[in-house]
Amino acid sequence: MQFGSFLRKINSQLQRVYSSNLFTKFFAGWSLLSFLVSFNTFFGKGYLVINSPSPCFPHFQNCKELFAAFELFPLPFSYRESIFFTILFSLIVLGTYFLYKQKYFYTHLILVFLFIVKLIIITSNYGSGNYDYYDLIIIFVFLLYPTRVDLLKLTFVVLYFLASTIKIHSGWILGTYFSSLYYGLPLVPNNLIPIATNIVILTQLVGCWFLLSTNKKISSYLIYFYIFFHLYSTILVGYRYPTTALLSLLVIFIIGETSKTPPDFTIKKKTIPFYIFLASLFVLQSIAYFIPGDQKLTLEGNNYGIYMFEANHQCISYLTPKNGPQQITSSYDSRSRCDPYVYMKRIQSNYCSTSTKGEINWVFDHSINGEGFKRIVSVENVCNLVYEPFTHNNWIETERTAETVGKAYKNLILTKEIPDNSILKAGEYIYSASLINSKPVKKTNLQILMEGNLSWLESFYWFLWFGSLLYMLIRLLKNTIKKKNT
Repeated sequence: MQFGSFLRKINSQLQRVYSSNLFTKFFAGWSLLSFLVSFNTFFGKGYLVINSPSPCFPHFQNCKELFAAFELFPLPFSYRESIFFTILFSLIVLGTYFLYKQKYFYTHLILVFLFIVKLIIITSNYGSGNYDYYDLIIIFVFLLYPTRVDLLKLTFVVLYFLASTIKIHSGWILGTYFSSLYYGLPLVPNNLIPIATNIVILTQLVGCWFLLSTNKKISSYLIYFYIFFHLYSTILVGYRYPTTALLSLLVIFIIGETSKTPPDFTIKKKTIPFYIFLASLFVLQSIAYFIPGDQKLTLEGNNYGIYMFEANHQCISYLTPKNGPQQITSSYDSRSRCDPYVYMKRIQSNYCSTSTKGEINWVFDHSINGEGFKRIVSVENVCNLVYEPFTHNNWIETERTAETVGKAYKNLILTKEIPDNSILKAGEYIYSASLINSKPVKKTNLQILMEGNLSWLESFYWFLWFGSLLYMLIRLLKNTIKKKNT
């Protein structure tokens, strides 16, 4: 009886919230669309079966055992995943129908279920992208505080701010991520790439906070810039991330202005869980920085924070079984993560079973942003390797200890070409037949000049990062104290 009363109370509250607020309806609609785009991307990737090509997260390396239950289903192998995602699609359609029929309790309940499902999927598959955190984080806040547009705005800004940390690096400061591409940065002359990338850094690092400004002109200019930024990024990343980031920007900062709830960022009893949640995001973002070595090269701690487009990756893996031919695999575009952990897990899964386990030599070379290839892994038997999730793995060399073994050629941002067995030419790596005529990566005069002052530029950006964070924290505490005293 008490539980039934509780549900009726929740139903009444949600009915009142949704009915009186245009924003909540739009946000719920965007949430359903975001889940649709995500699940469509997951479809056919084998995320729900124990033999998925994607390994588990490093902190939960035995997660595949959770999916063993799927083996009990008397369904053909090829139908298990498709049936599951069909059910999810049906729920999205049903949630849209309930939204139209103003049965908001059921829409909200479906959103909670979809949130839990996606959370399980991406935390059990290391191959999922960090951009999947965006909608989950924002939707989580919405599910807890459906009327608090101000909290959603702050969450959105914090995500931009956290994303700026991965750009405080030579690949973005010098613009070598894009100048090392075969076709460069789309629509931007090669000499102007560093200017474009530093504008992005500044707008995400400092400019994002002005989205919260009471000065509508300033916030509007920032909104226009981010609209342009996400539309432009579609050229590089496709529809998925802009669907999450751009549409949520429009819903929160434009449609959200119709909300009757005045902005309030003060810390209250009801919002303490929210601020604890935001603090946890900063903790997760910092994990990679406490692990020795360049995170872009070793990719240790990579999936715990908002790390996207962190570097232009090129890599080649040499696998030499004791009694068998050498196998060579390579990256096929700049967005390949080239994560030693992923390669290690796949090798162990394919070659280190009880029946086939033997001595397997593994060499792994990695280049970021057009720099020379570093031999970050060279082990006699990959089957004996163990991966530590929160500390540095000694079998992975850092940029300081790894040997430089080759020169990188310009690569592609995206290609549907099937990669071949990486061509070796005069000790320099060429990764695809289409790149045989590619040129070695060279820096422009501006990049060379900036490189000489790179440490100063990095220090400057970190000063801005910590300074702006400290300033916002002080403002938050001052407003909280002021409100308590009045």
